[in-house]
Order: sequence, then C-alpha cells, then structure tokens
Amino acid sequence: MDISLATVDYLNGSDIGAVAYHAVPADRPEEFLVVEQTGGDSGNRVQTRASVDIDCWSSTRKGAASLADSVRAALFGMPDALDNVFHVEVTTVYNNPDLDSGTPRYTVGVDIHINE
Repeated sequence: MDISLATVDYLNGSDIGAVAYHAVPADRPEEFLVVEQTGGDSGNRVQTRASVDIDCWSSTRKGAASLADSVRAALFGMPDALDNVFHVEVTTVYNNPDLDSGTPRYTVGVDIHINE
C-alpha cells in the first residue's frame, strides 16, 4: 500500500476544504495540503507503521491552524474508510511557517498502522 497516495486520496474525499497534494503545487491555491511519508518501520509480515506529515498551508496562521484541526479530525476516520488501515495515531500538531516564503503552515504528524 502506498500510504502517501492513500492519504492524499482519503483527504481529498474528506471534504476538508483544501486539496491535498504530494508536493507544493507550482500554482499555489490559497489553502492546500501536502502529504509526505517521513518514516515508519517494516513491522512484520502482517503489519506496518508509516509516519506521515501533512502540511496545512493557508494565507493566515488562523487558517492553517483550522486546516490542521480539520485534518486531525478527518484522519481518525481512516480505519473505517480504508480496508488496510487499522489504527491512526496523531503524534503532533505544530505551527511550522515556511521560512522561505513566510507563508503560514501547520504540520500534523501521524502514525498510520497498516495491515499488509
């Protein structure tokens, strides 16, 4: 299972109010999400844990924080929506403004447990 692709597809179907991408789009919308697998473990022959960061971009800090709250809430529904996902643990939510552009951004860190 490509957990980054599955997470992008899941978030795009979750009516969060912002489109999820695998990378920052060339033409940035006012609000958007970027999903990236940042780690995990090979688990065993049955289960794997993937660490994923979802960056929540907006034109304001309040907007980015609100997106992060919506993403966090939506992620808890993944086990009910996706057959191979059996547990989601949000590990962190923090203010993470883009240093190059100064654009407000919050990051939601999550561990997704997958049945192989």
